Amino acid sequence: AGALLATLAIGSFVSAPTAASLANKYGARFVARMGMGLEVIGIVGLGATISPTSSAWQLSLWLVIYGMGVGYASAQLTGLILADVPVRQSGQASGTQSTARQIGAAMGTAVLGTVLFVSLNSQTAAQVEQVGVPPAQAQEIAAIVEESAGTVIPSLDQPPGSAEVQSAAAQAFADAVEVTAYVAGGFVFLGL
Repeated sequence: AGALLATLAIGSFVSAPTAASLANKYGARFVARMGMGLEVIGIVGLGATISPTSSAWQLSLWLVIYGMGVGYASAQLTGLILADVPVRQSGQASGTQSTARQIGAAMGTAVLGTVLFVSLNSQTAAQVEQVGVPPAQAQEIAAIVEESAGTVIPSLDQPPGSAEVQSAAAQAFADAVEVTAYVAGGFVFLGL
């Protein structure tokens, strides 16, 4: 997982050095918009691609694109936000911008975490029921999957579970990540 997420950083490392030259040529607003557009493409692509059988290479492509978007957008946003602020108020404005970014990150994490775990619970219960598990037991399995953030899924093929239950829970996890990616992509698109 760490190696996979490192591909996001690779995307940022690739794009960040070219952001300044692109901003000089096309303007900071263009580069920030391009970056946010790449972020949307990366997030939505990840959501459309993720499945229990997705390879790390497939997912890393979308993470590199997302990382490139972060590299372009992040390098420009502070300058754009502070462009019209008088120098004597720049410290105050920078602090306000930093606080707003941190609050946004915390709220975004809370909202997306909620979407992920609510989706994970409901998707798991529904998928596990489809393989013939009684509704009450399916709810118990969904609760266990949710509480473990999905880490229990590999062991669900052990008795009293089955390969079908494990497969259903793995698909439910992928579906929950897909829903969460689409919501995240929607928020970034709204920001764009």
